[in-house]
Amino acid sequence: MFTGDNDSSVTKRLLVGQPYGPHFYVKKVECINHLLRNMDGHLRLLMKNCTYSVNDREHLKKNVQRFRQAVYGAINYWKEQDILSFPMKVKKIKYDLINTASHIFDHHVNCR
Repeated sequence: MFTGDNDSSVTKRLLVGQPYGPHFYVKKVECINHLLRNMDGHLRLLMKNCTYSVNDREHLKKNVQRFRQAVYGAINYWKEQDILSFPMKVKKIKYDLINTASHIFDHHVNCR
């Protein structure tokens, strides 16, 4: 097992190169720190994207910490729910992560 994020090119290299042999399965484990760092990078790119208004980019810049808190909170909340199966937890986390931007920018139609 190794820890990475969704943009990891290491996964492909390990699967294609098979450094441990053809019968050794390599599994990637997602890490919340890698996820947050990756998200921060994407948010910084959005803040530099001139197709969005200056107001929108400034609003995003002021709310980067709220994005981090929302993502971290959603993952930890659903991780602690013992009544749910792992696939259901993943589904709930995914829904909350997709809704994060809407929630932070006060569009609460899809909030639970």
